[in-house]
Amino acid sequence: MTTISAVIYPEADQWVGQCVEYDIGAQAPTMDDLRERLEAAIFANLNESLRTSDVPFGGIDPAPERFHEMLEQCAELPPLGSIERDHVSVAMRLCKAA
Repeated sequence: MTTISAVIYPEADQWVGQCVEYDIGAQAPTMDDLRERLEAAIFANLNESLRTSDVPFGGIDPAPERFHEMLEQCAELPPLGSIERDHVSVAMRLCKAA
């Protein structure tokens, strides 16, 4: 199982979700929409990486360091929720704005 952490935070009038281990993200006006868009982005990237390299998320760099720092700052908070599908688990944490 591939485990991914995602930071979720408000920015202007949008919610933003950014994976930490891979530079994959999404934004949406509502938390429910964000969850759907982030899931779609993650699995589109997974499928494309498997198609081109046979390696899950192969060739996708980690997110910029500021997102790793955000995750460290909100790591003590309980997970906002998770996405589990196709041997991938995404733990989402609500964080302060970037």
